[in-house]
Amino acid sequence: LSLRAFHSTTISPGKSAVVSVVLVGLYACSDELHQYFVPGRSAELRDVALDTAFGAIGIGWVWLVGRKTSS
Repeated sequence: LSLRAFHSTTISPGKSAVVSVVLVGLYACSDELHQYFVPGRSAELRDVALDTAFGAIGIGWVWLVGRKTSS
């Protein structure tokens, strides 16, 4: 969604993909911070890494598909 939001701005597609991955990482961090305070849940750095990695894969896939369809 963030990649799509940046699509209509003056930011280049590559930079908007990077900013989107950073936002995914920040959201993953905030989610784990929230889980830290929930009884029975734990905050795991591994979960942040996985969420960010799979978010980056998804953003990369959408970016590549968008490049191929706009050509």
